[in-house]
Amino acid sequence: MLRHSVSLVPHVLLCALIFPMHILAAPLAQNVTYLQMHSFLHSYDKLPKVILLREPDDNSEAPSWFTSAAVRFKQGKTKTASFAVVIGADSKVQTRFGITEMSLGGKLVVCLVDGNSGGTFHLFPGTLREGGGNLVREVSKFVTSLIEGREAGSPLPAFPPPDVPRKKASASLSELTHENINSQCYGGKASICIMALLSSEVEGCPAAFSDLAWRHRNDAMHFGWVRASRQTDFLAAFSLKAAQLPLLIAVRAGK
Repeated sequence: MLRHSVSLVPHVLLCALIFPMHILAAPLAQNVTYLQMHSFLHSYDKLPKVILLREPDDNSEAPSWFTSAAVRFKQGKTKTASFAVVIGADSKVQTRFGITEMSLGGKLVVCLVDGNSGGTFHLFPGTLREGGGNLVREVSKFVTSLIEGREAGSPLPAFPPPDVPRKKASASLSELTHENINSQCYGGKASICIMALLSSEVEGCPAAFSDLAWRHRNDAMHFGWVRASRQTDFLAAFSLKAAQLPLLIAVRAGK
């Protein structure tokens, strides 16, 4: 609870920026490069990976049919497959999968990982040129059949793992309460405090916010989440109301 901390906010607050929490939402189909392939395939989860290889010189974002197919493998916050696009200029990925000629519309590769940097891959046998609803259904059916283990695939090629720093800094992340908000946010070493203002019913730190803290672990920032929907005085210090949650606030504190 933060009922005792609100009186301290006006004395230390120099600047606060407010953002909607949906900006942290992961895209349905992210762009990946050759050097990011290992992490995309093996580092985050064991989900099947559906990869669209674009034609040479095609650097555009994911086509609508591809994101529509991705929606079919996402229920709420739960995904059953991850989708990504490799732009045409990154031909090394195409070479690793043994693709010598690129079809109009590109090529679709489905990778089934085993959790040990290995697995199998399968090439979609149809054409991607036309797009549209029929292609969405065909791709969805193909991916589903592979998830259910109906077809044998080719060995998944190896991609270079990312460079590992000699020393990994830990993320500066905590739940903020009236006992620690002054030391963690307003009086800590970090010059900026990023707060996720959440519903009081939320359980734990949102995964996207935790990932954001990890990505900025080497920056002079502290990240904290607040069960704020019932903290009316605390929200009022930022001219906010509970109905506006969830939100991100970036606070720069000083004397």
